[in-house]
Amino acid sequence: MKKYTCRMIGILAALSILSTGGFAEDFQPENYSYEELQTIIRKSTERLAELDRQYAIEHADRKITFGEEEQIIYLKATRNQQPEVEILSEEAPGKTRLKWSSSEPEIARVDAKGTVTAVAAGDAVITATAEDNPYIFGSYTAHCRIPVETITVWGPETPLLIGNQPQEASTLLGYSIEPEDAYLQSVRWSTSDEAIATVDENGTVTGLAPGTAVITATAEEDPPGRREPASAKFTVTVQTAVTSLEVTQPEMTIPAGGSAAISTTVLPENAGNRTLHYISSDPEIATVDESGTVTAAGAGTCDIMISTTDGTSHTASCHVTVTQPVTAILLNTEAIRMGRGETRTIEATVEPENASNRALIWTSSNMMVARVANGTIEAAGPGECEITCAAADGSGTAATMRVQVPMISVPEDSYTVSEKTGILIPVKTGKSGVTVQIMNEPAHYTAKWTGNKEIAILPMLAGEETLILGNPENEEDTIQIRITIEDSAVYNQNSYPVVPYNELSQRPDEYEGTQISIYGRVLTNDQDEEGNTFLMVGTSGEDYSDQVIEIKCGKELQAEGIETETLGTFYGIYKAQKIYSEALGTEYTMPGMEAEKIVIPEETEAEAETEKN
Repeated sequence: MKKYTCRMIGILAALSILSTGGFAEDFQPENYSYEELQTIIRKSTERLAELDRQYAIEHADRKITFGEEEQIIYLKATRNQQPEVEILSEEAPGKTRLKWSSSEPEIARVDAKGTVTAVAAGDAVITATAEDNPYIFGSYTAHCRIPVETITVWGPETPLLIGNQPQEASTLLGYSIEPEDAYLQSVRWSTSDEAIATVDENGTVTGLAPGTAVITATAEEDPPGRREPASAKFTVTVQTAVTSLEVTQPEMTIPAGGSAAISTTVLPENAGNRTLHYISSDPEIATVDESGTVTAAGAGTCDIMISTTDGTSHTASCHVTVTQPVTAILLNTEAIRMGRGETRTIEATVEPENASNRALIWTSSNMMVARVANGTIEAAGPGECEITCAAADGSGTAATMRVQVPMISVPEDSYTVSEKTGILIPVKTGKSGVTVQIMNEPAHYTAKWTGNKEIAILPMLAGEETLILGNPENEEDTIQIRITIEDSAVYNQNSYPVVPYNELSQRPDEYEGTQISIYGRVLTNDQDEEGNTFLMVGTSGEDYSDQVIEIKCGKELQAEGIETETLGTFYGIYKAQKIYSEALGTEYTMPGMEAEKIVIPEETEAEAETEKN
């Protein structure tokens, strides 16, 4: 321990002499701990080494320097920069062997000859040291950077137009560089033919003359080890612009199915792109192909729009009219029967629907029988004639129909009876002396002559039935009249509904004056001095003796002959009766009716006759 301490004191003394020029008399080692003395020794040793290095450098016999202290090396490329060895002393050796090293081998590797290879992006210090003296060295910084691998250039697909708008003769090209983290992101622009197109440092291309030029974008870098920097090319087409477009025939007429070519003039004659685009405003009328040939599809008018395709947006148009003749006329009937003085409108369908001229001409073969105008026929007198409907476009297309006017006629071909009093139908004949008879016996109504050239229709049952009138001397001289009997014209449960007895007795005010019907058995039959008959009719129970209704019957109904126990249906107007009962000592309401019609079933009358016998 004493020996080690003495060695430490010796080192400290030497340091003191070096730093102060003499021994520090006040340095007392015994005043420090062992750990403190260790720290002092370490720092003293490092200081001695630094002093040795400074001394060696200051008194070196050679100096190593590099011409460029910064070098850019792109990945996968190499660089070999040799230093200059300057002799400072006659004692220096004639040749200095070097030892190479890199501060970051994972970024830049250096071999024994000083060739540096960029391995990864980053910075590394490359040092060349004299083998015989580690204090003689020189260094430079190698900046390893990512190179440009590919360049992509894009621009407009349409040609640059000269002789049009000035701004349309130039365009700005764009570019992208891969990888995205390449060291340099700029390019140099160049053109293959400056007489056709020029390009500036920003990539703006200006067209000067018709033709094509190749624009090249080259990466700014020029790293050693690469044959040439990355580049990309873009071909620019320069054309003379179209200055005007005219249609020599602005209007044309084509028959359906025909075709014709549109004639145009495009100026100047040396325009780079003289191709035109054609489109029809209505392909259902006319279509047009890429050469400008128009094909008529259907009747009507449309416009063929024409435009340049070189980007100048010149337009023109041609108005096309397609004519379509009438090919067929269809009438909604082949023959009609009409009464004298009657009018009837005939529907005519013109084919095809797109016929150019759909006007029709109507004529009659005998105006004494029937006249016609615009499809409306008027029966003038008895007989037969032919009505012709012809196309007015001169195509010769026509259709015909037959009109028969019987000797017998009525104002309408159908009648509706809505009142119980019925209707009167006037009947006309084409000449005097013609006999008119009713040829059938309808079940829904009765038809009787009134003696005044009128037929009285009296309703019986609701429904529809045809009345046939004919001339016995001519089987074809007949007419048919459709008669419709509505519920309101007859007595049935649609017009006279059955109402429950409780409803009639409990809500008399609501039903007062309404039409109702009931079915029941006659319980009593009484007459007053004025000839009216009063029936008490039961409407429920096994023998129809419950829920009694009083029915008043006028003299015209002849109800006095109806015997008690008779079952029947009664139609009439509800009239409630206020009756005071002495037995009950109060007034109550009895359902009542003023009868309009009484229907006694035939089987009931037959049963009654059997009982009498």
